[in-house]
Amino acid sequence: MSKCKSKYQKSTELLLRKAPFARLVREVCQGFGKGSYRWQDLALMAVQEAAEAFLVLLLSDANLCAIHAKRVTVLPRDIMLARRIRGDPDTVLARWPLRRWTFVYISSC
Repeated sequence: MSKCKSKYQKSTELLLRKAPFARLVREVCQGFGKGSYRWQDLALMAVQEAAEAFLVLLLSDANLCAIHAKRVTVLPRDIMLARRIRGDPDTVLARWPLRRWTFVYISSC
């Protein structure tokens, strides 16, 4: 495991393949409007860089949550907790994985 980890830490290349990511971005863009959008290669690379940076930081925060819970495996609740602590707006209405916990969002509007 450590060989694989150090391999990715040393490299600067993208972790996700370019073509599937580009297809995903184009598919998501089609849902926003009637027309089709064109993407430059550099724009797709910038979006992919940002997405990968977000995922790496989120998973490292989730790993810290798992370590705090005395586990070595990252569970979905660790990712939800990391997003909740960060203050991501999508997690405010999310239901906690444990059934007894529910978060209520109070709008300021």
